Formats: sequence, structure tokens, C-alpha cells
Amino acid sequence: MISFAAPKPVIKNKSLLCGKETSEVLKCFLLLKKYNFVEMNTMFRDEKEAELIQDALDVFLAHGLKKVTMDDVAKHLKVSKKTLYKYVKNRKELIQKTTKLQVYLDQSNIKQIEDKNLNAIEENIEITQYTVNTLNKLHPDIHSDLENYFPASWEIFKQHQSTFLFETVAKNIEKGKKEGLYDPNINTEIVTLIYISKIDMVFNGSIFPITKFKFSEVFRTLILQHMKGMATKKGVELLDKLNFIY
Repeated sequence: MISFAAPKPVIKNKSLLCGKETSEVLKCFLLLKKYNFVEMNTMFRDEKEAELIQDALDVFLAHGLKKVTMDDVAKHLKVSKKTLYKYVKNRKELIQKTTKLQVYLDQSNIKQIEDKNLNAIEENIEITQYTVNTLNKLHPDIHSDLENYFPASWEIFKQHQSTFLFETVAKNIEKGKKEGLYDPNINTEIVTLIYISKIDMVFNGSIFPITKFKFSEVFRTLILQHMKGMATKKGVELLDKLNFIY
């Protein structure tokens, strides 16, 4: 039996997704507190920390994790290492905080898309477009760096997959079934688990070499096959109409 979330609070500003500017990070911070996400009340001590963690996240997304030192981060942020160490003990803690922030921003953006009350396929496409935009910013080594060298941060990401993302995918499937867009006979839990298990494969360089494939291209293909595999005739017609292509 799949347990779905309780009804969500209403977000007044549905047109604005969380952005990179510090003001938007803080808006997301306040938004996620509405959803009672754990640790959001204590994640940032002040606005300065929010700004530093967001800027550090941008550095890691662009340059990877393993090779970036605290000196590199301080240089990119144009602050002293003393300022960084005011908020974190070491690089591992900084990466944990940036990982948490990325997870929270992703969750906030996805929840805002869900609150638009789109049909299941339109919702899936919007979430995919947001995800593709994020993937296009990623350094090719960031996934493997996180998995191989920063286990505590990797666990944050895997927890996000197994809870929030699982629930998001499962709710979308159930929604699509009710709307006649997805096959009503598919097993929601099985399909969701199959989908989640394939996400890490997107970043597997031995299967999809970065010299040949982009993360975003592989992910879009995964999503399209995921939706077409579930879609009814009505669902396929809508996909074709929306021109969601590889």
C-alpha cells in the first residue's frame, strides 16, 4: 500500500519558481517551512549564511566536489575562509549544507508545479523541464563525487529519492490513472520503484559516456519512455499534441 501525503497548503504566488538569487532562496526557505520540511527552521542562521550556501552550491554544481577546496570556494565567493568557517566546520559540512539546499529547492519547485493543478502528463513535462534545466548546470563528475567521496551528503540525496521523489512519482501515476491518461491496470508501486532505480543510471558514465551523451538528453528520454509505457491512447494523443520530444 502506498501512503500519499496530506493535502498541501496553498501557495499564493504560483507563477514564481525558486531562483538563484538570495532573496529567492529565502522565499523558498519560508515556503518549505509551510510544508514542515525537517531542519528548515535551523538550516540557516541568518541571511548571510543563506547567501554563502547558495553561492557555494553554484560553485560545486559548476566545478564538481572532489577537486574544489575551501580556498577555491572562498576565492569564488570573494570572502575569507574565516567567514566560511563561521558557518561550517569543514568542506564536508559545507557540501552537506549545499546538498540539503539543492534538495529543498528541488522539492519547493516541484510542489509549486503540483499546485498548478495540471493534468498528470502536463505536470510530468513541467517537472521534467525544471529537472533538465538543473541537469544542464551540473558538472559531469558531481554525481560520482557525491556517491564516492561524501557518504553523508549522498545519503541526503538517496533519502530524497526514496521519500519525496517516490511520493511525487506515485501521486502522478495515480492522478494519470484517474484522468484516463495512464493505464489503470499498472501497479503504481512497481512502476515507481522501477523509475527511481533508473535515475542513477542517467549519471552512469560507463553506460552513457559524457563525451557522447548529455545528462539532460538521457533524462528526457527516460521520462518519455516512462510516460509512453503507461499512457493510454488518450495519453499518447496528448503527448503528441504537446510535442514532448527526446
